[in-house]
Amino acid sequence: MFVFPIGELMDEAAFLRWLERHLHPEGLRWPRCSSTNRRDFCPYQAFLSYRCRDCQRSYTLVTGTAFEKT
Repeated sequence: MFVFPIGELMDEAAFLRWLERHLHPEGLRWPRCSSTNRRDFCPYQAFLSYRCRDCQRSYTLVTGTAFEKT
């Protein structure tokens, strides 16, 4: 059973932490090169984008998940 704590998720920062914890249980990393070496990139989107410092490609919290193109 999946518990969805709606009350806790009303805060945007708390929601993003919850989403990252559940979509990336081993930690957020770029799916192609598995690097965790990143910097913030394009903060004015639905999800904060990151740029991989190793391969210079950008990704978001939902890249590489079932929600990637939704």
